[in-house]
Amino acid sequence: MNTCIELKVKIKSLAAEAAIIRKEERKLTGVSRWHLQDHRKGIVRGVARQSLIAYQHIRGRDPSVHVPRDPGIWRRDCPEVIRMIKRYGDDDARTRVADFEKRFHNQAA
Repeated sequence: MNTCIELKVKIKSLAAEAAIIRKEERKLTGVSRWHLQDHRKGIVRGVARQSLIAYQHIRGRDPSVHVPRDPGIWRRDCPEVIRMIKRYGDDDARTRVADFEKRFHNQAA
């Protein structure tokens, strides 16, 4: 199986998870609602962003649209994006990882 498709499925499942969480948030109030929002905005959103950046790189597209402008966030995201590229990417994407690191290293610094 093409591993790029596995990453695509991961992205779609994260989008569905965010939609499900939003639906459940509407049913709650107070601290319970806040916990769900925190999970959606803090965890799910970050993993979805990382997955989209890796997917764009693997497909040979420009991932800079999805790269966060905040260097702190990008410093945290970059190692995970590189891990996903190495895991889900083909040989060509893996060889371009060094170029990816050089290109976006300045944003993380």
